[in-house]
Amino acid sequence: MPLAVARLDLSNCGLNDAGLQPLTETKTLPRLQALHLDDNTLTRTSIVALHKATAMPSLAAVSLACNSLGDAGAEALAGSRLVRQLEHLNLARNGISTPGARALAASPNLGRVRELDLRYNEIGDDGIRALVQAPWLGQLTHLILTHNRITATGARLLATAPNLDRLQWLDVTENQLGQGAEAICERFQGVALF
Repeated sequence: MPLAVARLDLSNCGLNDAGLQPLTETKTLPRLQALHLDDNTLTRTSIVALHKATAMPSLAAVSLACNSLGDAGAEALAGSRLVRQLEHLNLARNGISTPGARALAASPNLGRVRELDLRYNEIGDDGIRALVQAPWLGQLTHLILTHNRITATGARLLATAPNLDRLQWLDVTENQLGQGAEAICERFQGVALF
């Protein structure tokens, strides 16, 4: 019998890839809208299993912060049909670097994402270069890039990105923006900057 659960939070539950398996095989969560799996030890294997899950057609938000996805997990997520329906995606603290950012940027599946949280990863300026060219970037209203080894170069790339007009919230704190911070402030007047 399908459950009426709309939000499921399994954060900090000691879940590993094997522990997530029963959730990916369930057929009882058709109304699930938000899935929080933060602070576990999930890897690319979990992303592949979630990709195969078919019983979550209402899912609009996934939070995978503080896991062990790395670039391989970001690449698997970018190729997953799971992200096609998401509006909110949190990948904070997952060891994602430039290759993972490139995979996400190139994904045709992120077109519905409005809020993207990549804080405390290591995407760097080359990752920003890829993200600002993403065809889905123009849909974002919230972009969180805290502590990602972004320098003035990455800040200027963000400031000159033509497709960030819908952005309402931009967080680039804990990066070494230098003079690039001025370009960010000029470009995103009226946007909540952090």
